Amino acid sequence: MGKIFSRRHKEQPKKQYSGRHGSYFCDETSITAIQSDCEIDFFQKYKPAHLDSVICVAGIKPALSISGGVDKAVVVYDYLNGLVKQRWVGHEKPITAVLFAEKHRMILSASRDATACLWRKNEPEPAVTYTGHELPVTGLALSPDNEVLCTGSRDNSVRLWDLMTGTSTLTTSISRNLVSFV
Repeated sequence: MGKIFSRRHKEQPKKQYSGRHGSYFCDETSITAIQSDCEIDFFQKYKPAHLDSVICVAGIKPALSISGGVDKAVVVYDYLNGLVKQRWVGHEKPITAVLFAEKHRMILSASRDATACLWRKNEPEPAVTYTGHELPVTGLALSPDNEVLCTGSRDNSVRLWDLMTGTSTLTTSISRNLVSFV
């Protein structure tokens, strides 16, 4: 029996591109100038923030973003300098959604493990874990006052939670179709 490899395991040939400022070779990880009329200091190669595919991204402020991926990690990333500011790993399955709770300066994540988590800066474990869904949590939203969390799941339910305690305050089910976004 043979092994099946994904595209990322195959060596991809470099493609050549030409533009008004020169010619370049490009693959999935780098850009190399062949001939250039200008400086190419704007082409920067950074170490990846995730070990596998990124599933979701949300902005925090200019130059700072949150992302979640197949590697089960939630990452705060400074994309102008290529620096991982914080990484949390606490879900058992891939991350499906991320959100920034601006008022409390905390990060929320949802996962295929049917949970959502609230993360605080410089703390390795989730401050709150929201459990109660039966299938992957696919959507996150916050009330305007940042005190109530809304989660949607593939189990056809939408739940409201007290953000700081993790107590479910309301659950409603949709009779058909799954909840993808809230």
